[in-house]
Amino acid sequence: MLGAILGDIIGRPYEFKPIKTKDFPLFSKQSGITDDSIMTIAVAQGLLEGRRISRVTSYEIKQAMRRLGRQFPHAGYGSQFRRWLKSENPEPYNSFGNGSAMRVSPVAWFFDDLEDTERFATISADVTHNHPEGIKGAQSVAAAIFLARTGATKNEIRLYIEESYGYDLSRSIDRIRPDYRFDVTCQGSVPEAIIAFLESTGFEDAIRNAVSLGGDADTQAAIAGSIAEAFYGVDNKLKEEAIKHLEKESLSLESWFAEVPIVTASSWYHMPLPEKKMPMGFQGTYTKDEYLRMSRGWLPHEMEDKWFIFEENGWLNFHRSWTGYCIYRIHLAEKDGCFKVDRSWVNRDESQYSNTSFRRDQENLLLLVDNFLLGRIGMISEEHSDFMSQWHYFGNAIYNGLSKEDVASLFTRND
Repeated sequence: MLGAILGDIIGRPYEFKPIKTKDFPLFSKQSGITDDSIMTIAVAQGLLEGRRISRVTSYEIKQAMRRLGRQFPHAGYGSQFRRWLKSENPEPYNSFGNGSAMRVSPVAWFFDDLEDTERFATISADVTHNHPEGIKGAQSVAAAIFLARTGATKNEIRLYIEESYGYDLSRSIDRIRPDYRFDVTCQGSVPEAIIAFLESTGFEDAIRNAVSLGGDADTQAAIAGSIAEAFYGVDNKLKEEAIKHLEKESLSLESWFAEVPIVTASSWYHMPLPEKKMPMGFQGTYTKDEYLRMSRGWLPHEMEDKWFIFEENGWLNFHRSWTGYCIYRIHLAEKDGCFKVDRSWVNRDESQYSNTSFRRDQENLLLLVDNFLLGRIGMISEEHSDFMSQWHYFGNAIYNGLSKEDVASLFTRND
């Protein structure tokens, strides 16, 4: 995985200034991380988060990609992926771009057999790149990494990828280089990146081979580097360079690779429960998997989140992150293998929360559960949908009975 990040950092200066030589400075002022590194880390986070709840699905990967993608919105994403990041209900868009292959390396280190590696490579690709070529690109790179890290020879890797995925890996870098041009498709860039590794004499040489093609340099170097790392390893000096470039963005490998903690009452500032509250009749039935996701809670990462949610003794507590006031509480009880809301209440202390509409409270709480905790969009009334849909970005669903005009002003204020 670090090989992919190093390839990205080294290849970045040459993405739009292609070169046709292996003789170039390995690091420069233009070196740095791009979307290749961010999404590689996101896949790793999604896998780790899934392992913590004993089930890795596309949900965990997608949520991690969206979380980190929004944290680093200017990392160099393609136009379709930017729209996917911004969407309230993102769906795969039939892409066969090489983004699926550039981010797949964590999968090959996470699983212990080739079959699982290829299956979860598909899952990691499918959240965006569900075109057969997009999936094939991710699978082939993951397979190559897995084979490299488990002792396969270069010839064994070549034969497996050719037979399983139909890529022509018989060409040489010198033969490809003269006429090769910038190509972001899997079918037009992944085989060449794999060849860059196959023809290399070491980790650094694999990166130089990929960059010298004069194509999508950072992505192809990330792909070649991810396989080369598994085959050769990465020396400490290069690891230090990678960490240095990550730290420029105030990032640390430790925070990325740490197991994602469950949010608890001590995770964020909050006030005691209000004395004045009323039952609100909120209803919902959830599967065990959904309950596990809900019980993880929600820790605010940026000002727009505006919510702190944690589970305690069967109760989900919904606090405003700025004031610390608890606005909603719901209790879930297990019955017949499902978890059903059997109690719920809303804060009715006017000094803490001035809204008095139970209908709006029902809609707001549904959106909190479905959007923040379960990653999907709740059903809200047509009357409110035009501006409530903006809540995910601005966090102002609790608008205290204001008019649409007043709500719109909240969305633009700098508080």
